[in-house]
Amino acid sequence: MQVSSEGGYTPERGMPVNLPNELLQRLDQGWVLYSYAVGSLDAPNDPNAKGPESLRVFCYVGRHPEAVNKLPVPHIKESHDRSIDAATIGSSGAIAVIPPYQAMSVGDTVTFRWQGYFADSPEPVHEDTRAIRAEHVRQPLTFTVPFIEIIGIAGDYADVSYRVEYAGQSAPARYSESQQQRIDIVAPGSALLPAITVKDYTGGPINPGHYPDGLTLLVEPVYPDIQEDDWVVLYWTGSESAKSVTQALRVDPSIVDSTRIEFHIEPQWLAANSNGQVKVLYQYARAGTAQTAEPLVLEISKPLHLPAPSVEGATANGENQGTWPASTNGTFVTVPDTAEIGSGTVEVHWQGHPNGGRYITTTPVSGRRFQIPATAIAANMSTVAQGRYFPVFYRVNGEDSVHFNLLVTPLDANRYPSTSSVHITGNQMSRSSVPFTGADLVIESSGYDAWPFMAEGQLLTMEAAGISDAGPVVFPVRNALPVSEAEFRNKKITEKLPKSFLETLQLNEQFSLKARVSFDGGETFTVFRDTTATLVR
Repeated sequence: MQVSSEGGYTPERGMPVNLPNELLQRLDQGWVLYSYAVGSLDAPNDPNAKGPESLRVFCYVGRHPEAVNKLPVPHIKESHDRSIDAATIGSSGAIAVIPPYQAMSVGDTVTFRWQGYFADSPEPVHEDTRAIRAEHVRQPLTFTVPFIEIIGIAGDYADVSYRVEYAGQSAPARYSESQQQRIDIVAPGSALLPAITVKDYTGGPINPGHYPDGLTLLVEPVYPDIQEDDWVVLYWTGSESAKSVTQALRVDPSIVDSTRIEFHIEPQWLAANSNGQVKVLYQYARAGTAQTAEPLVLEISKPLHLPAPSVEGATANGENQGTWPASTNGTFVTVPDTAEIGSGTVEVHWQGHPNGGRYITTTPVSGRRFQIPATAIAANMSTVAQGRYFPVFYRVNGEDSVHFNLLVTPLDANRYPSTSSVHITGNQMSRSSVPFTGADLVIESSGYDAWPFMAEGQLLTMEAAGISDAGPVVFPVRNALPVSEAEFRNKKITEKLPKSFLETLQLNEQFSLKARVSFDGGETFTVFRDTTATLVR
């Protein structure tokens, strides 16, 4: 900054330099070095034309050296805005938390102090001393403020602080004092901060199995008046102390610049709280300021245990593998009683052929028993030699069970129909009795579907094979045409065998009517029983 004698210089005061408040605001809680130099009379506007620089003076901005040289203030879990509502404190009292200090070592002693005041007169001080053990190092320390110490000064206040005496020191012992924080024993007058959030969490019970590396908790964006050297404490509180953990971190420039605070909860804390509830909150503090967030309540489900399901009627032929004879009644899949599904929804997957052989259900017929309809059976039929196994499993909260690999063996061949014709009598067809429009061919089963598992859209092929003067010949009556809605509704297939084809066949020789259907979109075909007749004049 440049100033001149016209700016208010006097021999008594010297040269005044006015610093903009906006600059001081940006430097708040920091420090500066300041100095001056006398400019050249020959070039008063040239900042480089100046004499030697004076000695520099160090100055704190917005805080005192006494505070800087002391340890940070303690936190009180049950407080907000440096206030405790005594009516909300249970008989177990309040929890004080001391952040870990850099020189923390086994054998140190830390003494927490609660100095209450009633009617502006000091009460007997409450002190609690802790000897540092190996498990305390680099961890926040917790102390209990007895209920009587709080309720006894309701409406007044207390000063909280602590003292650290270092191990291995010869007399007189070296020690450090913390900054002091005033806690008013009145209901807080401001709203809580927004609750902390869980990274990549969309709601519902938390399944520990989905978080093998633990949880990341976020304060994002950070609280409004964040400053370097603030201490932020996270409380993960389960149903008992053994299931709870407290973490603390110091705000550094990276946190201020990124506007994000992250805490990590190890997976063992999820497992410890399985089938239970956890309350999570954070608070920050520095001398003269302390704020607490709304609690976040999380439901932790039991670790899922999802053994393979069973298929009723299946015969095991290996671990989690078996065969099952196809049935037009469908089947049932049962989730074992030993499965641990927590409060999740069970979704059974019959993961067969993608064309007509898959089925998903979330509705049990009873208990853990789920029905698989006949419509999802036929596309999966396979001989043992073909070995077309497919997985049957269930899913809970996005996690799949162990698979049961199933092979569905086909129905007996005699379960399928043959092609009939009104023009066949006594295993003979009289060519002369067939009208010029051709012989009527029919596939049906009285009172039932035309064939087992019949469905609209299945590909049906019908053929006639016989002997002509040139040798064996096959005529495609119907070539892999889908079953129509009307055919399925009528449970009957009708086609015409052209008389012109019959006229190419040798008389007194046998011919066959054949049919086959595909349940899986044309990948495989199931053959119907042949009808054989002798063609006569």
